[in-house]
Amino acid sequence: MKTQISNRCSCSGFTGHNKALLLLFSAIFFVSCLTAGAGAQSNMGNMTMPSDAKSTMKSPMKAQAIIELTTEPSPPQKGSNTVRVKLTSNNGEPIEGAKVTVTFFMAAMPDMGMAAMKKVITANDKSGGSYEGKGDIGSGGDWQVTVKALKSGHIVATKKLTLNVAGGM
Repeated sequence: MKTQISNRCSCSGFTGHNKALLLLFSAIFFVSCLTAGAGAQSNMGNMTMPSDAKSTMKSPMKAQAIIELTTEPSPPQKGSNTVRVKLTSNNGEPIEGAKVTVTFFMAAMPDMGMAAMKKVITANDKSGGSYEGKGDIGSGGDWQVTVKALKSGHIVATKKLTLNVAGGM
């Protein structure tokens, strides 16, 4: 038995006019996807969506808060650390009642036999726009840190930075 492979598209069941309509709708879909993608790219700098977002989550608002992050010890070290976040509006008013997380991430280093590491620290509301949490950081080195504040299901602020954690691997 001989198998023949063809590089032509077979639209069985579609004839003349139907094939033309299929082609037209495919072209319209393709162009609309390109247009939507370009619009999404131009707005990506203004919008942050959490990786754990569910379809029921409300759309994020434009960030309206300022985040200040401090650690104890400073600089942070391998092992136990306390993170403190000060969350204020653009006019300096403290923002209370937010859900604040501080995520430490270090990419995998296969050449060194190290898997990626991630530590999420939840910072609890201490009143007056101050939040505090504790967690263990598994290694020294450069960590990508993301501080995220949510209130009423909306992202009110996100801050990304790199921190050098003291201590060995």
